[in-house]
Amino acid sequence: MAAPDRTEQSIEQRKNVYKLINGRLLKVTYTEEGSDVIIITVIDKTGRRERT
Repeated sequence: MAAPDRTEQSIEQRKNVYKLINGRLLKVTYTEEGSDVIIITVIDKTGRRERT
């Protein structure tokens, strides 16, 4: 999450970050509560077509 390839706002106060690692596209959805980072989901998006 420190150096994502792409960042986008999600619902409520959540953020989505995307990172290509070893040929796999990972999507992490998270929120921040004070100084804490709460990971909600981590999804391997490799080979999936995203909605536009």
